[in-house]
Amino acid sequence: QANPWKSLQDVFSAQKTFNSGDVIYLLTGAHGSPYMTGTHSDYVTIKPLSGENPVLASVQVENGSYWAFDGLTFSTNGSGGSFARDYMFLTKNNATYLKIENCTFSWYANSEDAVIIRGDNVIFNNNTIKNVYFGLQIEGDYAEVKNNLIDNFGADAIRALGSHAIYENNIIRDAY
Repeated sequence: QANPWKSLQDVFSAQKTFNSGDVIYLLTGAHGSPYMTGTHSDYVTIKPLSGENPVLASVQVENGSYWAFDGLTFSTNGSGGSFARDYMFLTKNNATYLKIENCTFSWYANSEDAVIIRGDNVIFNNNTIKNVYFGLQIEGDYAEVKNNLIDNFGADAIRALGSHAIYENNIIRDAY
């Protein structure tokens, strides 16, 4: 903690690797738009250190499994760094066993899309998505999507494109 990396983007740009069960704690500040890869046998968790308020512009996970994101803020207002993607959270090619919980996704000015996940075995619970065009799209089997709030959206709030999934207790409101 005495000598932290500048941002999560810098950690992944340096190609650091992690072991199953590791926790990556983030401090207050802008953490950019990391591109993440890496396959594990159990979750590697990314979350704020107690009392800290990190902000990410976006995340892309490709060829990765067992990544967990807990309590993070994603924003396009510049507080997370330069926004580099069409989505705040995007997966490609073999992204499985992801957990996204207790996170907030917010667009500012010229709203676009929030989250698109292409992969199986995804947990997306207790999140807030606001001020977006498309909210959440999951293209994969065995998704669990519970207790989320999608507020102020312009197109589809949720697209469920897979089988054997659970979508329950989500609040969807204020379509424009």
